[in-house]
This record gives sequence, structure tokens and C-alpha cells, in this order.
Amino acid sequence: MKYLLLFSVIFLSFCAKNPIPKEYRDMQKRIELRKNREYRDSILLSMDTTRFKWYPVTDSTFLGIPKIVR
Repeated sequence: MKYLLLFSVIFLSFCAKNPIPKEYRDMQKRIELRKNREYRDSILLSMDTTRFKWYPVTDSTFLGIPKIVR
């Protein structure tokens, strides 16, 4: 009987937790995306671009309009 009572107390303690509000989760997701974007941009800026010319991929590339290099 005490095991049943112990199991029910443990089960209820896990179920009674309040979930994180949706607004907070959305804010955390935006923060993570911003950090990832800043990290990716810092990597691209730190690359040696003297030998290679790096051009960002744009939507026009996928539409079939080539970017003219001058």
C-alpha cells in the first residue's frame, strides 16, 4: 500500500508542474535563432576572402536568375 501511495505522490508531482508559457518559449526560440545567426555571420566574416569570393545565396539563385559578377 505504501508503494502505491509513494508512486502516486511521485506521479502527481511530475504532472502538477506548470508548463513554460508559450510566449516565453517563443522568446527563447528567437534568442537562440539570433545567436546562431550571429555565430554564422562571425564565421563567414572571419574567413579568408582574398582567394575566394563568397556570395550569399539569394532567392534569385533558386529562381534561375544568375547574379552578375562585375
